[in-house]
Parts: sequence; C-alpha cells; structure tokens
Amino acid sequence: MSHLINKLPFIELTANEVSNLWSSFLMNSMEQRLLQYFFASTEDSEIKQVIEQMLNQSQKNINELQEIFVKENLTVPFGFTDEDVRVDTPKVFSDTFIMHFCFDLTHLPMSTYPIALSDCTRNDVRDHFQVNIAFSVRIQNEIVDLMLSKGIYLKPPQVAIDSKVEIADNFFYLNGFFGASRPLNAPEIANVSRIIH
Repeated sequence: MSHLINKLPFIELTANEVSNLWSSFLMNSMEQRLLQYFFASTEDSEIKQVIEQMLNQSQKNINELQEIFVKENLTVPFGFTDEDVRVDTPKVFSDTFIMHFCFDLTHLPMSTYPIALSDCTRNDVRDHFQVNIAFSVRIQNEIVDLMLSKGIYLKPPQVAIDSKVEIADNFFYLNGFFGASRPLNAPEIANVSRIIH
C-alpha cells in the first residue's frame, strides 16, 4: 500500500480541505487555552493526566496544521492565543466540572472529524483527521472510565424494555400533536437526555 501512496500525484488542497483544516485549527487553539487553565487549576492527579494528554494532542495538532498552511502558502489562521486566558487566576471550576467539560470537548471532534475525513481528498489531510478521531475515541473512553471510577459519571436514563413489538399503524402514535399524549420512546428519551446534559 505504501508504494501506491508514494506514486500518488500532488493534489492541491480543495476548498473543503481548507475549510476543515481552518476549523480544526481554530477549535484546537480554543481547546488549548481552556486546557491550559484546567491543567493549572486541577488538583486531582488522575484528571490532570487526562488534561495533559488532551493538551499535548491539541499542541501537536496546531503544529501539524501550521506546517500544512505554511507548506501550502496559506495564511495561518489567527486563533486563540495565550492572551485570551490567564492560567494564574484563582481556581474557578471544581475538578468534577472540569472532567465533565473535558468529556464534552471530546464530542466535537467525534462529530465533526468523521465528516471532515470523508470530505477530504489528500492523504496527509485524511491522516490528520483519522489520527484525531482515534485519539478522541481513546480519550473519551478513558474519561468515561475515570468518571465511573470516581462516581461522577452522569448516566443517561434507563428504560423498561417491552416484550412485544408494537407497530405504529394509526394516528395514536402522533398523540401530543393531535390530542392526548403518549409515553416517550427510547430515541426521544435519549435526545432529551443529551439536551439536559
């Protein structure tokens, strides 16, 4: 396979790739500022280790993206800088809040990077997003395991499973729109749970 990659012709960045790379750079520069403050203010050593991994990945991404922009003679985006955060301020957030915030930070790349990956032509750009998808999955699993071990994971609600299948073959299923209401189904409960979280 590597012999095929070496023979691939040089391809100019597409508009989609430029857009995805810019978005990735801005997202990473923002995350880096947040993570720097979290790292400085977190007291729990296990949570600090997770933040450090995320911070290192964010810095690696920024360096990699800057290299691509320079190589392609593109302007490096002006993202968030050290001037946008003061890491020496007193602690504002609890370690539990920080852990939940880091968990939420993993959702964005897990929802946007797969689309970016499928949108890209060049191998180096696809590699960037593929590596970051893998990192996001790994670090999110680590965060969930850590939150579970600390008893701070907010589990979504559980539902009773019916023993029979019901077919929505009349307007009763649309109740709530046209009259009396019905119980929520599992996808609706899942969506409400995400919104509440």
